[in-house]
Amino acid sequence: MLRNAPALRSPWLALLALLTVTGGSASADAGAKAKAIAKPCKGEASFSVTFRSHWVDGVTAEGVPEDVAFTPMIVAIHQQAGDIYEVGGLASPGIKRLAQTGTQTQLNAELRALRAARTVRTFGTGTPGRGRGQSTVKLSASRDRPMLTMISTVAPSPDWIVGINGVDLCQSGQWVDSMLLPLMAQDAGVDSGETFSAPDQSTEPQQPIQYLDTQLRLTSTMGQEAIFGTLSIKRH
Repeated sequence: MLRNAPALRSPWLALLALLTVTGGSASADAGAKAKAIAKPCKGEASFSVTFRSHWVDGVTAEGVPEDVAFTPMIVAIHQQAGDIYEVGGLASPGIKRLAQTGTQTQLNAELRALRAARTVRTFGTGTPGRGRGQSTVKLSASRDRPMLTMISTVAPSPDWIVGINGVDLCQSGQWVDSMLLPLMAQDAGVDSGETFSAPDQSTEPQQPIQYLDTQLRLTSTMGQEAIFGTLSIKRH
């Protein structure tokens, strides 16, 4: 979507007041700098990742459709934040197609290639969701690949997604026991439609992924993002 808003490169600034962590550090910095000074965790750890959607909560835009859905979430365990996508960066071809059509085939191929390169440890797919509902995926992390990324597409929408980029499951040398993260609405930067049912309007040139506020406008103002659900992460 093309609007005059600066690209936002750190998704974690908006989580400082919202992140809940137990069994580890409460820091919300999951970037490369934090990873560089973090102690590695021992062995492996298994986690349940649950996406709970609550579509209409806090959204003040007009014309919100009654029948809203989310594509099955894709969850991946990988090396570093930004391996798969990041706010402020450009969507990969797979994420572009997922955002525009809800089709996961190309993104799955990208993840398989990253797994073959040992950037991604593993990935999984949940079940489709409605405006309110939940889906769970179980995955394991290792000391060399402790990051978690999740993404799902909002339907109908031009190219709107929810996701979390590069959550570090290893905090201060210990695997976290649990996390509860807000899922902020994001615009993938590949379609210029401004309403849920707008016809396809391919964005040229492609724009960075950015957050959406409660009226579903691009925003770089922290605390104004629309929240479409939560991601609960629990260690087995």
